[in-house]
Amino acid sequence: MCKVVATEDGTTVLRDDWYPEDIMMVAEEMGEEPTEDQVIEIMKVMADRFDANDGINWLVVESAIEMVMKSA
Repeated sequence: MCKVVATEDGTTVLRDDWYPEDIMMVAEEMGEEPTEDQVIEIMKVMADRFDANDGINWLVVESAIEMVMKSA
């Protein structure tokens, strides 16, 4: 995860990036080994289900991993 101030199309934005490596790290700590496709699905779940008041945090990542890995 990396928070950066960036310029996109002439507009300054604050980004909070999450990478597949972040997902894999948490999944491994949880005893899970998601495939590349599952990591993408986990990231989609994170994007669709996080609470904008709280943002995407480690609990959101863990919850998304649990959801995707249960359905596997």
